[in-house]
Amino acid sequence: TNYGYDILSLDNNGDEIFIEVKTTTRSIEEKDSRKFYMSTNEYKIYTNNKKQYKLYRVYDVENNPQFDSVDLENVRKNPDGYIINY
Repeated sequence: TNYGYDILSLDNNGDEIFIEVKTTTRSIEEKDSRKFYMSTNEYKIYTNNKKQYKLYRVYDVENNPQFDSVDLENVRKNPDGYIINY
C-alpha cells in the first residue's frame, strides 16, 4: 500500500501504531521462510516511526498459520530492495 503499513491501530495508551503483516505459504521450519521483501516506502515508514511500527510474519498462511513478531532493529537487512532475513 501507499501507507507503508497494513493496519492502523491503537496501543493500550490510545496512541497510533502501524502494523505491517508479511505472509508466506511456507512453514516456519522451511529454509528461507524468514526472508521477505520490504518496499522502500514500508522501510521509510518504519524508520520514521520505530516506536509505533510493528511487523508480524505469518507462516503457512493457507494451512496451519503461525506468526512471529519481527524486530527490524535486530535483523540483517540487504539494501538491495530491503530484503529482510532473520
